[in-house]
Amino acid sequence: MSEMTAREHALRVGVLDVISDETAGMLQAAREDAAPAFAEWRADGERGRLKALLPGGAEIGLVSVKAGGKKITATEGTLDKAIEKWVREHLPDGIEYYLDESALMNAEVLDVMKAVFPHLVKSRVREATRKALVKEVTDSGGWLVDKSAGEKEKVAEVEDQKPAGTFAFRPSPDARDLVIAAWQRGELRHLGLGAIALPGAAPDPGVLPDESRAGEPPAPDKPRPGALYADEYGFISPELAAAYAMAQGGFTTPPIEAYGMARSCDDVEAGRALAWLEKHGLDPADPREGRDTPWPLPETGVAGE
Repeated sequence: MSEMTAREHALRVGVLDVISDETAGMLQAAREDAAPAFAEWRADGERGRLKALLPGGAEIGLVSVKAGGKKITATEGTLDKAIEKWVREHLPDGIEYYLDESALMNAEVLDVMKAVFPHLVKSRVREATRKALVKEVTDSGGWLVDKSAGEKEKVAEVEDQKPAGTFAFRPSPDARDLVIAAWQRGELRHLGLGAIALPGAAPDPGVLPDESRAGEPPAPDKPRPGALYADEYGFISPELAAAYAMAQGGFTTPPIEAYGMARSCDDVEAGRALAWLEKHGLDPADPREGRDTPWPLPETGVAGE
């Protein structure tokens, strides 16, 4: 991922932020759905632990289900009040006295405390004053000014720092549906995010799966071409290579496929790709290999022919 551009990092962060919100909601719903089943399971005398196992038997974690515990309801008022009443009547030494926090804001109380218990009285700068002075130090380059005396004193050094890359992401209103649909269609592979099955968005109707391959594993990076798309040398053209990939439920463009074909071990297929790139005015040494190239190509008049 180190070769990704800042814009691609922004997209990747945005996608994962939206997906994390979606999966967080799914997790909360799953917890709510599971709670009654776990409660019944625990009530049947089970010991309280369940292994989370993948279909192949691999353990991915352990669920611990708490026992029921006890519920206490006071016969009158709250339990704390009932206990306090009993202690005052039967166990007086169980009562202690403390200073109400609001008393610490009373100047008279503080004067008494300083006179009688000076070691218990601490001092600190008021928070509002501190914030104002920190801002003054920051804005002035480290100086504080005594406005009544007209004197200033340097109390700190202030230096500019390079951006640390701290950021925040705020999704757009329709981000959830857009991201899930794009991820389902496999359009985010260049971000290291392969196609994934998530609820909440219908697949693109323009991308139809090949029913003859239903149930098979996902197609490899270089798909097995069908007779309509390729000959014995490989894909006939980048357009057909892209059409084949789309038929398998993925997402790509002819420029992306052209660069992939250009790396082919078959000289004929690679030659077709290089000729196509030259025809469309695309740099065969593009380090992004077509991922930033729009399709259809603007103002070519030949895109998609």
